[in-house]
Amino acid sequence: MPSPSKSAGGRFVDDFCREENLILDERLKLSRQVCSAVQYAHQNLIVHRDLKPKNILICRDGTPKLLDFGIGKILTPDVETEEIGTATQFGMMTPAYASPEQVRGKRIGTASDIYSLGVILYELLTGEKAYKFSANSQLEIERAVCESEPTRPSSVLSLKSQAPNPKSENTNRKSQIANR
Repeated sequence: MPSPSKSAGGRFVDDFCREENLILDERLKLSRQVCSAVQYAHQNLIVHRDLKPKNILICRDGTPKLLDFGIGKILTPDVETEEIGTATQFGMMTPAYASPEQVRGKRIGTASDIYSLGVILYELLTGEKAYKFSANSQLEIERAVCESEPTRPSSVLSLKSQAPNPKSENTNRKSQIANR
């Protein structure tokens, strides 16, 4: 069975940004479009609950589409949150993109999706995940998501710009050899 990205003729948002080598402004514009799609869902009282790069498809025309509302929740107009009881088994979330309330098994609402959008934006801007886990233990994930702060995106990008680029070093070596 083909992947959703292949069957719809698009690419996942992280792959799209990387493969198209989008500059910062283009990534931000695309992120605003994704936020608009999530806002539309929220205005219709739907919480996605599993936003992540692999659930955002960029179609051939550049339009982002949200995928996999399988664990989404329709909210009642007078109650914005619902209990979930699956945090310990990670069955209804992707820990790397989950909000603190999801990780703790607390009530979630639209704010949980907004948090996940921020984590996705962090990754799209830096090329790094906001949280790193060495194991998928409940305690480690809860500590990382709820008690630590990700490295500032500007610091991540600064470190990357200072790191040697193997491609440019290789090109420089070739030109030095050629000039001898």
